[in-house]
Amino acid sequence: MTVLSMTGFSRLEEEIGKFRCAVELKSVNGRGLDIRVRLPSFLDGFDLVLKKQISAVIDRGSVGLSLMITPIAVNSQLAINEEKLNQLVALGRQFVGDIGVSAPRLDGLLALPGVMESQSLRLEEQDRTELEAGLGLLVQKALAALNTARKAEGAALATLLHAQIDQIEALVKAAQDHDSTRLSAIKDRLSQQIDALLGDKTHLSPERLEQEIALLAVKQDVREEIDRLHAHVAQARSLLAGGSPVGRKLDFLAQEFNREANTLCSKSAKTDLTRLGLDMKAVIDQFREQCQNVE
Repeated sequence: MTVLSMTGFSRLEEEIGKFRCAVELKSVNGRGLDIRVRLPSFLDGFDLVLKKQISAVIDRGSVGLSLMITPIAVNSQLAINEEKLNQLVALGRQFVGDIGVSAPRLDGLLALPGVMESQSLRLEEQDRTELEAGLGLLVQKALAALNTARKAEGAALATLLHAQIDQIEALVKAAQDHDSTRLSAIKDRLSQQIDALLGDKTHLSPERLEQEIALLAVKQDVREEIDRLHAHVAQARSLLAGGSPVGRKLDFLAQEFNREANTLCSKSAKTDLTRLGLDMKAVIDQFREQCQNVE
């Protein structure tokens, strides 16, 4: 299956009945699914239909849809907002003669915002039904084009994520093969440290000393963390193979990767092993950043 990016764009134009229609769809990263629709005022209420149509195709991201609709046969009718014009005239008269203010001119008043208005387009019921049906089909085509763009970027993302998983796995194997991760090596190192601190141990119980060394060795043993990291690597590959929507799962898995890498660093008693853990954390951070782009 295909991994989808949350980022994409599409634009389509088409004549529907008496109208020329253009649809723009944009999608960007988002924690959930957020849909915003911009429509002409004469299609009020149609946004609910379009949101349902989008949510059936897209699972995650911030999606914006804009519809631009213009009549093919333009019969533009302008109207004067008389109430606003009268208010402006009355306001202007209060200042005529004061500090050299002249009476307002009609052409100046008509140029003010809101005085000249284009009459709203009113649709007959049959025209609206035809237009909404056509727009539904146009939006469906735009969604298909949007998904094509999201698939193309998703394929590039999947390649990058697989490469980062390979890097993590290589670092995990290097940590696993490191001499300091063997339990016998941990015990030997602890014994040497105790010898350096205590010197003569003849007064200590050998059984008690062995027990203390074993307890300390368990605290420094990173085999469980390495086993879990191997399991996370396998799970990440399985999720990518399954295709979208996997963004949230991958993000959670990246947190688990980071948790195990942190524990490995905190338990490490060798500089080389700590460096491997830090390198692992750097790749995990890059992995998680890219997961934010996956649906």
